[in-house]
Amino acid sequence: MGRQELLEYLLKEVEKFGFSVFADEMFPIPAIVNTDDKIMIYSSIEVTPFEIAHELIHIINKDSHRGMYFDAINPQEARANHEAILLLWEIFEANGGNYEYFNVFVNTTDAPFELAESIIKNEYLELHEAIT
Repeated sequence: MGRQELLEYLLKEVEKFGFSVFADEMFPIPAIVNTDDKIMIYSSIEVTPFEIAHELIHIINKDSHRGMYFDAINPQEARANHEAILLLWEIFEANGGNYEYFNVFVNTTDAPFELAESIIKNEYLELHEAIT
């Protein structure tokens, strides 16, 4: 699944939750959701699959008060980052990806490399330990 196809898939997932989705080239941040009003606005120029997945996680968890954009110490933001990477990895694996192609995963999703590496490596270690 390519980047554009992944974006389209994620945006359809947002719509499945009853959200109205608006693209705006001039929007000053990549994406944001209002879970109370069921609205998502994203920059059609700046948005990445990771950012749409991040917002989708806020929708799934019904997060309503999250603080500032990129507030990394807010537990809802940290959880959304973590779960967005797991969601994207699940999609990546379902489409034939694996840990050998980790760089393809990061390049396609624009997930933060270090965070994604630590989360996915931890998942693989747990899986490996369970098998052995």
